[in-house]
Amino acid sequence: MHDMVNPYFEELSDTPVRTKICQRCGQHKHIDHFAHRSYSKNGDRETKNYCKDCDKIAQKLVEKIKKQIGPPKPDHVCDCCGKTEQAILTEFRLHQGTKKKTVWTYDHDHKTGLFRGIICQPCNTVMGNLKDSLDVANKVVKYIKKHNER
Repeated sequence: MHDMVNPYFEELSDTPVRTKICQRCGQHKHIDHFAHRSYSKNGDRETKNYCKDCDKIAQKLVEKIKKQIGPPKPDHVCDCCGKTEQAILTEFRLHQGTKKKTVWTYDHDHKTGLFRGIICQPCNTVMGNLKDSLDVANKVVKYIKKHNER
């Protein structure tokens, strides 16, 4: 997050304007253009990494994919790690009493919009952190192998 002085009122105020760069469109936007995500440990409001405009586009795409593909079968296993819903719930100590009713995510390529598979939330988080980069993924695998050999 960046603090900038509003250029329109620069001479009138020394109060910084909080801005952030959208991770999808790369635009520098006022913090109000980002949806609320959660609160930090110290109580500060945290926002999503994508602006509301990009988030809306992504939500429409995922809804379109869900209509085309349909819901996962009851015995579905993650297309990435191969685990069942129950195994994922147990291993990651996830609770289904929240707003999210499933561990499954409709994964798609963020550049092309093409559907890739139905994967679990933990795999989706890993892929998001890797930013779908094979180079970074290979470095992570190399790092894990190096430290497992000890």
